[in-house]
Amino acid sequence: MLNRFNRRQRKEFTQTDYGSYETAGLRRDRNLVSKIFSLPLTVFKKIKRFLRHVGAADYARSALTGVKTNFSRLALGALILVAVVYIARSLFFFASDGSVGGADDRNLDLRPPVDSTQIDKSFTFPLSDGNGEVVGEIEYKIESAEALKEIVVQGQKATAVRGRVFLIINLKITNDYSQSIEIDTKDYVRLSRNGNRADWLAPDIHNDPVQIQAISTKLTRIGFPLDDSDEDLVLRVGEINGEKEEFRLDIKLK
Repeated sequence: MLNRFNRRQRKEFTQTDYGSYETAGLRRDRNLVSKIFSLPLTVFKKIKRFLRHVGAADYARSALTGVKTNFSRLALGALILVAVVYIARSLFFFASDGSVGGADDRNLDLRPPVDSTQIDKSFTFPLSDGNGEVVGEIEYKIESAEALKEIVVQGQKATAVRGRVFLIINLKITNDYSQSIEIDTKDYVRLSRNGNRADWLAPDIHNDPVQIQAISTKLTRIGFPLDDSDEDLVLRVGEINGEKEEFRLDIKLK
C-alpha cells in the first residue's frame, strides 16, 4: 500500500511539479523572448520621444522666427499702405480746387490760351430736396471761355494732339442755401458746332460732383475736346427738363 501510495504520490507530484515547472518555464521563456524582441522597439520609442522633444523645440524656435518674420512683413506692409494712403490724400487735397479735373494749374507751366472770351452770363436754377420741394436756388454763372492746348487733369498736364483743342468754360456757382450741396455742373450746358443744331455735346471734362458749402461760392470748370477746325459754336444753358437759352461763342480755336 505504501509503495503504491508513494508511487502514486511521486507520480502525482512529478506530474504536478513537472507541469508547474513547464508552465513557469514557458512563461519565463516567453517573457524573455518578448523582452528581447521588444528591446529594439523600446529603444526606438525612446529615441523617437527624444527626437520629438528636440523637434518640438526646434519647431517652436522656427515658429517663433516665422512669427517674427510675418510680423515684420505685416508691419512693412502696413507702413507701405499708410504711405500710399497719405500720398493719395495729399494728391487729392492739392488737386481738389482748381483747374479741369480738379487740379490747380498755377504751379504748372502751361501754354497760354489760343484764344479767350468774356461771357458773364448768369442763370438761376431751383434747388430741391429729396422730396422734390424747392428749398433754395443756385446761381450758375458762365464767366468766360478759353481755347487751350494744355490743361491739368488730376494733377497731370494733358496736351491736345495735333488738330485738337480743349474748349474750357469757367463757371462760378453760388449756393444761398443754409446747407452744403452737390451738383453736376455738366448737366446744365450743351454745345453745338459747325451749325449742327441736331447734335448737342455734353462736357467730357468736369469736376463733378461739385460740392458747394452753405452760403458760399465755388469756382469750377467744364470742358469740351474739339477739333481746332470747328466753328459756329453755340452754348445751350438750362436744366435738363427746363427751359434753355442759347448764345453764340465768339472764340477762335486755332
